[in-house]
Amino acid sequence: KNVVTIALRLGEKEWAKNFIANYNVYLQPAERDNAYTYNMANWHFFVLNYSKALKLLQCVEFTDLYYQLDARSILLKTYFETGDEEAFLFHVAAFKNFLTRSKLISAYQRTIFRNLIKYSLRLIRAAGNIKKAEVVKNELNKTQEIADVRWLHQKVDAVIQ
Repeated sequence: KNVVTIALRLGEKEWAKNFIANYNVYLQPAERDNAYTYNMANWHFFVLNYSKALKLLQCVEFTDLYYQLDARSILLKTYFETGDEEAFLFHVAAFKNFLTRSKLISAYQRTIFRNLIKYSLRLIRAAGNIKKAEVVKNELNKTQEIADVRWLHQKVDAVIQ
């Protein structure tokens, strides 16, 4: 998961796709299908194929907390990207509930994912308003603990520019 994420952030889309396909066989059989499905969903999100990402994420079994958190993050971003505000708001409520109820999530992870939710919600509510987006950008710059902060910066910058 980490190798694929880093490759995608570096823009190595085809390399990441090949890595997923070729190195999946080295994973434990019990984890193999889930890891493949999650990583392909992440890849499809990155290449802007949101419908395929959503379909794959529906198949991910949440046996690992980190996969679950990251899958929920991709879902949040996908609903944001597709402009499906109803699904986005429903997912926000479910994600917040999960963060509150799960005893396995560390305080740090709870904070970074709550901040992702907080700022993505604020950006949705800004609805293209440049002044509101600038306020969000200033707060993003002051806040250290945010999951997927690079993505949030891209979304804020898209509104401002």
